[in-house]
Amino acid sequence: MAQDMIELMDAEGVERFHILSHDLGGPASVSLAYLAGDRAISLSTIETPFFGLDYPGYVDPRVTYWHLTFHMNMDVARFLIEGREERYLKHFFRDFAYNPTAMPEEEVKAYAAQMMQPGNLRSSLNLYGYIPQMAEQTAELAKKKLKVPMLAWAGRSSFAEHCIESAKAIAESARGGVIEECGHWVFQEKPDFISAELAKFWAEHR
Repeated sequence: MAQDMIELMDAEGVERFHILSHDLGGPASVSLAYLAGDRAISLSTIETPFFGLDYPGYVDPRVTYWHLTFHMNMDVARFLIEGREERYLKHFFRDFAYNPTAMPEEEVKAYAAQMMQPGNLRSSLNLYGYIPQMAEQTAELAKKKLKVPMLAWAGRSSFAEHCIESAKAIAESARGGVIEECGHWVFQEKPDFISAELAKFWAEHR
């Protein structure tokens, strides 16, 4: 996926760029920062599960979050989720939030409608099926410190210190922390805060 993004940047004629990711987009964004270190200006990871690391206090997210392993069993997960997409998504949008009303009802329905389209559920589960390879690749990349400056934020009610501690473990320069009164959906729950932090970070790295 990181190589695909590099090739997209090449096709668009983009020489330098910031990287921003949320949740499971994080492992690919870390790979992109390593592979395009001479072109990546900064890396921002928001509520990202970091797989394959090894530092004091590290806990693999698969231990903490049941759904990661469940989704990795793609055919079983699809069999159990199909026909229940909206109720299933509501569990994550409501229970993984500090503010369960942060994700508007119409947006939940829009996500569910997309998941119900032929092939979409299986395709999204494929990303989870790739977690073991993500862990192996991240472990290999992290043998060397990432030179691209890194920002890592997470909600207190979700990944908490996992994100900033993981960022410090892999990057030469890492900042960020834990957002109080916030869950997994940072951009919906604390939009003003995260927008301001990103703007400040990007302004410092041009």
